[in-house]
Amino acid sequence: MKSTDDDRSEYPRRTAVVRLAEADCTVPQIAALTGHSLKQVEGIMEMYFVRTYEMGAAAIAKLEVHQDRLKDERN
Repeated sequence: MKSTDDDRSEYPRRTAVVRLAEADCTVPQIAALTGHSLKQVEGIMEMYFVRTYEMGAAAIAKLEVHQDRLKDERN
């Protein structure tokens, strides 16, 4: 997946935030690693993180697995 930041970025911490988000890390995980605040990570992601159709499809798949798990727990 390609982001708007390239690998030669003058902003390596910002690039790290984007790459970690692409790797499916959570905001708290990214903040713990980069030293940014949660709000800073969210701001960087809002500005530079490219959202894709594949990400949306993956989110739906996660939701379906979660819903199936809840159904199984109720039975």
